[in-house]
Amino acid sequence: MRQELDELNARARACSEQAARIQALINGLKGDKYPEITRQINDLDGKISASRTRVTEIDNALAGAAGPLADLRSKLTQAQDDLTFIRSQRTGSEDALRAAYQRGNDANNRVAFARQNLDAVVKRFQDESRIVSDATLNLESARAE
Repeated sequence: MRQELDELNARARACSEQAARIQALINGLKGDKYPEITRQINDLDGKISASRTRVTEIDNALAGAAGPLADLRSKLTQAQDDLTFIRSQRTGSEDALRAAYQRGNDANNRVAFARQNLDAVVKRFQDESRIVSDATLNLESARAE
């Protein structure tokens, strides 16, 4: 038993020495032996903090823009629907305008044809009136003789 106790004590001393050596290494690293690395770490921590703040601002801006963006999308959809409706109305009005032009052209053709007939009737009336007038003059001349 004594021997086991001595072995355990030896092991405890070895562990203690090992722990002291590790602690000495840690203490050696804690000092100002690496000021440049410490400064870089502090700079990077500051940049990380600034980046996190900027990401938060961007997230908030995106969240704030989601509402107006949805509103703009709905307005764009409404404008597209209105444009489609207006285009369909334009096609209908063009068809109605074309039909009105055709009816107007047909009416103009009928008026021109009626005018030709009227001119022919007036000419015939004038010719017949001249014949009647000549006949009346001839008849009066014949009675006078």
